[in-house]
Amino acid sequence: MLGHASFVLVAVSYAVDDYLMLRVIAVAGSTSMLFFTYFHPHGRVLWLPFQWNMLFIALNCYRIGKALVAEHNASQLSEEMIRLQKEFLPAVRLVDFDKLVGSGEVVEYRVGDEIVGQGESSPYVYMVIEGKLVSYRDHICTYKIERGDFLMENGIHVGLGLVGHVDSSAKVLAAGNQGDVVRVFRWDRTKLNRLLRHTPSLDASLQSVISLDIVRKLKKQRTMLTKKDVENPELWTEKRIEQNFSRYVNILKNVLTHRGHLQRVRKQLETYRLIHDIDDSLHLEALQQCGWTLKEYTLGYRRAAHVQKKPTTIKVADW
Repeated sequence: MLGHASFVLVAVSYAVDDYLMLRVIAVAGSTSMLFFTYFHPHGRVLWLPFQWNMLFIALNCYRIGKALVAEHNASQLSEEMIRLQKEFLPAVRLVDFDKLVGSGEVVEYRVGDEIVGQGESSPYVYMVIEGKLVSYRDHICTYKIERGDFLMENGIHVGLGLVGHVDSSAKVLAAGNQGDVVRVFRWDRTKLNRLLRHTPSLDASLQSVISLDIVRKLKKQRTMLTKKDVENPELWTEKRIEQNFSRYVNILKNVLTHRGHLQRVRKQLETYRLIHDIDDSLHLEALQQCGWTLKEYTLGYRRAAHVQKKPTTIKVADW
């Protein structure tokens, strides 16, 4: 009876979607098999399956315990963080959101403070918690970053996995009334990428969230036009296009700087180009600004610069 129950429970565990319940049912199935192998009908203990099932139970109990601890830690998040997750990151599980919060830090700025300058290299990814930021391209306001919006995300939505510093395509300032405080989450890009690699569920859900974030910011740009917040629509459009291209150049520069990264994210780069309307001519121009040729990009590596060999000096012996 226990033998049949063990196999039935294992079969049921395969049909369960919930990760934790799957582990619990698997432990129950292995426990049934444990009793079956010890109290075998023929009177002999089957030590080999008994020991293996002990190992399976131990592994599953460890994973169950780890999952319960993670859920407990997530339940300790502040009400503000839980509201932020429900409002702007509903696709991210609370357990994954807790990891995301734990890997970053909250930074406060005063109105007028510069978060990052145009052309400045930054190792951070930002998300606004409270207040508002404004993006300027050559002193022209191109868009506004409000609560729940991301800044310097640079291709996370297509899985580029950038590390290190990335140049900013615009100057970003804290905005609002005098004396207001702007609070943002700030993540080190390299550490965030490491977390996403080790947490596939967070990686997938964050890509979805940032894709929606980009759409939301585009809608806000259209609202700026309809509300006539833009003094010179033609110049504003020109600066938006410049900023879009500059952002791609900066992303490409980061990818090409890290050896081997291009081969890993070539498909993601093509997806980014498609989404952000980077055609072949703009791609070629971006490569030229990075000091690469199209052939080198296709090969996946840059040819070493020709080094002129120094003439060999032969010392003549004195006779």
